[in-house]
Order: sequence, then structure tokens, then C-alpha cells
Amino acid sequence: MVYDSYAKNAVEGIYGYVTHRKKTGQDYAISWHEPMAADGFVSRAKELLDTKNEELKAEASTWVKKATDLLESAIDRCEKDREVWYLPGLKRTLGECYFFDYTHLYPLATEKIDLAIKVFEEAIRDAESMQAKWLKLEALVSYAEMMKDLGRLDEILQRLAELLNELTEGFGSVVYQRALALISAKAR
Repeated sequence: MVYDSYAKNAVEGIYGYVTHRKKTGQDYAISWHEPMAADGFVSRAKELLDTKNEELKAEASTWVKKATDLLESAIDRCEKDREVWYLPGLKRTLGECYFFDYTHLYPLATEKIDLAIKVFEEAIRDAESMQAKWLKLEALVSYAEMMKDLGRLDEILQRLAELLNELTEGFGSVVYQRALALISAKAR
């Protein structure tokens, strides 16, 4: 996502909606929106890191922190309220945030990798317990992409291939194509 003025307004709109719903106690089902806001915050951080301005680069960690705080809070709320239907998506996005934090901001903070692995595994288990293969696929693909970047793709590839063999639809989707690309990259 390019964090242009449209995207900025969209992310701020989503975040404003989420914040308002929380303040008014109408927070059921907002877990669908929170990963979108978090993705927008991370996109903003990416853009700041790409600038030549060191002050703006320093601001990037603030945006990633805002994303992780939002997701951690959402997961806590959903677990407390037993609103589990989108926990795998929240946890997947949190794992992506932890990994971004490690790769772009704090490369010596290896505990971020441990946290990312932990929440990816939780997302996969949660999706399995709900028999939500698509949420499991999204989590496995993001997890596999992280492991590929770490040079550890073999650790997750078999699980991804097994899930792809179980799917009966969605073959043209972006996430399915990302999964195929990971498997074929290993085959080369």
C-alpha cells in the first residue's frame, strides 16, 4: 500500500472508527478492521524508512509500535470476550508486525523473531481449531515468507504444501499464488 493522501485518510478513518467503537463499548466485530489499520501504520513506517530524512526515519518505529499495540490490544479483547472468529487474522498481522520490527528497525532484537513465530503458530492453531482453511493458508503463507527471509523455509514448507493439497477453491487468489511461489522457489 502506498501511503498517499487517500490511503492516509482511509487508514485514519478505519482507526477512528475502531477507536470510536471501543470508547462507546460497541467493540464487537471490530477485529476485522484492526489489521487494516495496522497494515496502514506499517505502510507508513515503510515509507518513512525509504526517505532520506533521518528525523522521519526515526518516526517509523512510532508507527510500528502503534500497529503492534493495536493488535495486541485487539487480541486480548477478543480472547477475553470470546470473539474468536478472526483471531487467526489478528495474530497473523501481529506476526508480520513483529517481523517488520526486527528486519527494519531492530535487527539485533531477536526476541521479535521468537514473538513472530509464536503468534504465527497460534494463528495456525486457531484457524485449525475453527476448520478455517483460508485463515490457516494466510497465516502459513506469511509465516513461510518470514522463514524464507530468515533462510529457514524448509521448516514450514511441508505444512504449506499439505494445506494446498487440501484446498478445493481459491486457486487464482493472491494468497494461493504466493503459496505456489514459495513452493516453486524451493524446487529451483
